[in-house]
Amino acid sequence: MSTGTAILPLATEKRAASLIYAASFSFMISLGSMQVLVPLYGLHLGYDIKALGLILSAQAVLPIFTRFFGGAIADRFGARYVLWFSFGAMVAAGTVLSLSGVFWALIAAQTLQGMSRSTYWTVTQSYATRLNPDLAATRLGGLSSSGNAGSIIGTALSGFLAFGPGYGVAFGMVAAFALVGLLGSVALPNLPRPSTKRGFRAALEPIPSVASSRSMGMAGISAFIGSTSTMLGIILIIPLMKDAAFNESEIGIARTITAVGSLTAGLLFGKLMGRLGLMRLHSVAFGLQGLTFLIVPLTATHLASGLPIMYIYGLFAGVMGSLYPMSAATCSRPEHRGTAMAYAGQFWGLAQLVIPAAFGFIAAAVGLDASLYMSGVMFVGLAFVIPAVYPFMTKGGVK
Repeated sequence: MSTGTAILPLATEKRAASLIYAASFSFMISLGSMQVLVPLYGLHLGYDIKALGLILSAQAVLPIFTRFFGGAIADRFGARYVLWFSFGAMVAAGTVLSLSGVFWALIAAQTLQGMSRSTYWTVTQSYATRLNPDLAATRLGGLSSSGNAGSIIGTALSGFLAFGPGYGVAFGMVAAFALVGLLGSVALPNLPRPSTKRGFRAALEPIPSVASSRSMGMAGISAFIGSTSTMLGIILIIPLMKDAAFNESEIGIARTITAVGSLTAGLLFGKLMGRLGLMRLHSVAFGLQGLTFLIVPLTATHLASGLPIMYIYGLFAGVMGSLYPMSAATCSRPEHRGTAMAYAGQFWGLAQLVIPAAFGFIAAAVGLDASLYMSGVMFVGLAFVIPAVYPFMTKGGVK
């Protein structure tokens, strides 16, 4: 594991941590809202599950290019500039969706949202782990918890707004909170740059070294599986609840409980890491999430029976959301941290591209219940594979 000492005075470090947590809180209000509103809006407009899968996948196309550049630029020039772009793209996405519901407008807005979230996660995770390498797990847990607190508010508000004033107002809220985050990120302290070398070419120099590291491949695997868990909740569970006659506000409540579970995961992540270690925590999270997917079709038919399982789903999704940046931080040098987060995040984005489209067609062919059972078996199988894969992938250590 990369170790080191704090790189800022204690008071500045605490202020920086508070500000990055606040940025996470604001951003996740917008993102949490989008994760509920976009699939519901697509279904409201009459798009089928296959079209919905394509709409959701659109968020992962351009981030294939922006994620690496965002991480490398943050390493070289500072996180604030990339965060400004990230929040600005989310403002634009919410604005587009508040004004139009045609297919290509949804595609454009999802593309903007994907660019926003890809650069946001890369920069904030890198920033949080660099503040004090000895507190990396704690900072990631705090970042996750503050973000999930924002997601709780966003998912609750979005459901009620969509059910009441309508989708235009709900997407306007997305844009408004992103604008607040944009203004707040101006005060974020810049961290010391590890090198005096400047220029775009210099910013991209660490990419081959990071990408050739076998241990970073484990971070990529972790990211892909964690993202798969998140996307299955959007492409399968939300339509399942819609088919069970949940209205928008009830789905918003269910997703809010999911966010509460993820918030709990963030609060517990540092302790879980200390008790289980990375390898065993991967296996436990994957296996228990697999069992959760197997149970969802049996319980998510009524609000009362669905809420407990949605909490459990959010709990393990939250653990997996923190596993991959922790793996990337463990397997990278501090001066390459943004690039490492971007590399692992590419696999998160790849799952966002592949999983909604693939499972949209699978669900259309075999049904939502069968698709969730397939997902459960897949995750349980991964839990048994990790004890063999993890030591092989991490044998080389930090490169």
